[in-house]
Amino acid sequence: METNVVQIDDYREAGAFDGYSFDRLKGYFREAEETLSTQRRLAFRDRDYYDNFDDDQWTPEEKKVLRRRRQQVSTDNQIKRKINGVLGYEQKGRSDPRVWPLKPGQDRAAEIATHVLDYVENNSRFDRKASKSAKDLAIAGVEAVHVEYSDEGIEVTQITYDRLFYDPRSLEEDFSDARYMGYAEWLNLEDAQYLYPDKSDELKAATDGEGGYDEGYEDKPYGVYVDQSSKRVRVVVIYYRKPSGEWCLAHFTGTGVLFEGDSPWLDVDGKSACGIIAESLYIDRKGRRYGMVRDDISRQDEINQRKSRSLHLLADRRTWGQKGFTHDVNAFKEAVSRPDGHAEVTGPMGQMWGIFDNNAEVTGNLELLQQAVASMEVAGIYQPGDSGRAQDQSGRAIMALQNAGLMAENGFFDAHNDFKVRVYRRMWALARQYWNEEKSIRITGESDAAEFVTINQPLGYGPDGVLVVNNPIAEIDVDITIEAGPDTMLLEQEQFEMLVKILPQLAQLPPPMAMMIIEASQIRNKKEVTAAMQEMWQGAQPQVDPLDAADKEAGIAEKQARAQKDQATAQKTMIDAASAFAENTVGMPL
Repeated sequence: METNVVQIDDYREAGAFDGYSFDRLKGYFREAEETLSTQRRLAFRDRDYYDNFDDDQWTPEEKKVLRRRRQQVSTDNQIKRKINGVLGYEQKGRSDPRVWPLKPGQDRAAEIATHVLDYVENNSRFDRKASKSAKDLAIAGVEAVHVEYSDEGIEVTQITYDRLFYDPRSLEEDFSDARYMGYAEWLNLEDAQYLYPDKSDELKAATDGEGGYDEGYEDKPYGVYVDQSSKRVRVVVIYYRKPSGEWCLAHFTGTGVLFEGDSPWLDVDGKSACGIIAESLYIDRKGRRYGMVRDDISRQDEINQRKSRSLHLLADRRTWGQKGFTHDVNAFKEAVSRPDGHAEVTGPMGQMWGIFDNNAEVTGNLELLQQAVASMEVAGIYQPGDSGRAQDQSGRAIMALQNAGLMAENGFFDAHNDFKVRVYRRMWALARQYWNEEKSIRITGESDAAEFVTINQPLGYGPDGVLVVNNPIAEIDVDITIEAGPDTMLLEQEQFEMLVKILPQLAQLPPPMAMMIIEASQIRNKKEVTAAMQEMWQGAQPQVDPLDAADKEAGIAEKQARAQKDQATAQKTMIDAASAFAENTVGMPL
């Protein structure tokens, strides 16, 4: 059974809990549902534009008008193409978290933290879930996950934008100023009773019609807490923050609270934390959040309408005629619109009847269509084959166009990377909080063979009677970052092109001068590059002929000719070695 509802058995605590009342919790949920209803409706529309399942970019009324005109419903889904291009770069640019020590001499601690995060990331399949969340960020403008600890370990569960609710007064992209956040989940009655065994009777009573609806929501679909026909109940999970800064957690439905208590999770600083991590892409001054689709809808509508109109103008003809020029006007119009049509008319063309010339209208509409498509392409990430672009462009030209598109969507990558960093930090915080016993972590070494590292490993008691522990992660304090998406994607290609460009020229310079140029360049891994260059210089030195007598007998002219030949051979060897080095440097670790 897969569900977003957290397992609460592990963190039930005895004793009274001083939390907010049931009415106040319902008030938070009602506030979010009502205030965010327009924003949620527009997010659904944006998703429909992306999916375009049944030509949903056209409204039913527009389709009805087109059918009445006998005009084709034509959709060129540029929005999906743009979003998929951005998501493709997100997947291509996936990178593991980078862990840095906070103090000198803690390199081993950073290495252990890296292994722990890699282990949690693989077990929770966060890479895949992060990409699915990125799709919500691009389309609806909000992505969210629930990070928790259970018997299965550290888990990351995606919360789709249609189930997420939050404090509508929040104005920060990362929701750091939100007073509450949560999500709603529909559960079968049996599943809900399994999760909340002590509330089994109340849940059954709700599905039987006893208190199943919230009085304030009877006239609103989103106010329903039960589905009596299929025996389902709606469970709301909410985190809320008290004025003291402590986070609390509650589960409730229409009949009452199912569970409540302090939030069991801590952040990396050991403070109370909300279990939901969320990020938004764009937010206006009123706190309304939206994604990349919103700005492209008008362009997409223009593309669809102009394309449909162009096809209609090319296929149909507007005619005129005096009364009696044909016995059936409709048959005449259908005949002249067909490539093989035949119409019988009375009287000469241009006097008794005729066809309006619409060439100027067709040409103008097609030109505006091309401009609309070009505008959409400029706003997105360029892909080879885009209309209006040369098909024989060089790789460097294509790369420059793609860079421009990535820069235009830099806000997306920046927001998504910040979201991932915060998830990684929460993973590390939960590992420190809950992994307090000896545990072996599977890692992959350089040979791609499975290896293990042990954390919290007891080594025995020291002279002072204190237990000595190897790799105690609760005491490890590190900083976690990740590489920026677009920079990482193009790094290897840019380094390769830079090396190919400068190394053959460096081969003809004195080694000290070449070393200075390398140090002043933007090439990464300069130490590895200079070391490899020194080896090549040493191997490419021309051999001195030991037979001095032969040189003397050959004369000065012949000696100079031989020296020039040796120098040319050495330079060719150097250039060949530099080119081979550049080709082999593409996969160099950065």
